[in-house]
Amino acid sequence: MRKGSGKSTAPKVFFYTGTFLFILVAAISVIGLLTGSINSATASMAFTLAFSLTLSFLVISYLLHKGKSLKRIVKELGLSRKALNRRTIGYGLLLFAIYVIIIFAIATISSITGVQINSNVQQTIGGYPIWALVFLSIIAPLNEEIAFRGFLVPRIGVLFSGLLFAVLHFGYGSVSEIVIALWFGLAGGYVFKRTKSLYPSLMTHILVNSITAIAISAIPMLIMVH
Repeated sequence: MRKGSGKSTAPKVFFYTGTFLFILVAAISVIGLLTGSINSATASMAFTLAFSLTLSFLVISYLLHKGKSLKRIVKELGLSRKALNRRTIGYGLLLFAIYVIIIFAIATISSITGVQINSNVQQTIGGYPIWALVFLSIIAPLNEEIAFRGFLVPRIGVLFSGLLFAVLHFGYGSVSEIVIALWFGLAGGYVFKRTKSLYPSLMTHILVNSITAIAISAIPMLIMVH
């Protein structure tokens, strides 16, 4: 009976822990804004990090609630050891290469047409501390890939999961981020459906976020040097 009780308790532990953390951070952020003890940028950062963690907590709690073991969940989400192989690594490198091509294409179109296609990443997360940038580079991609590719693709399909992923990036307030997020949501979802592995999209997501974080961290340093 203890064993059965443990299985029924695990989903609740994950669900309530994730929900509690999110509500706690959200409440602290709102109170901090109202009292003036924190600024809007700090509140936005706290909300973003808490929301990211909540994604994985909710997904895992739901799957546990459905009676699935952790081993089965890992396999279903495409995170098993067998899902990491040369083929999936190749897909990951291909996704990243296409991403680089798209970035250069956007820059080229902007240069030729004279139409400024701005990115608001620097303005949005430029003031984040190093630890938060590390979180956004490694932990956030894992949380988002688990939720949008590993969990949603098999349930609502590549198209709708990709659209939801693009909506998640509306907060940046720029067309380029939304377009790239939509492309990545669709491409990453397709690759996940084809390979049953989360590693290709996860690899690309981590590379993109890490390079972005390094670039953002380097800009203030270069300014100080000059």
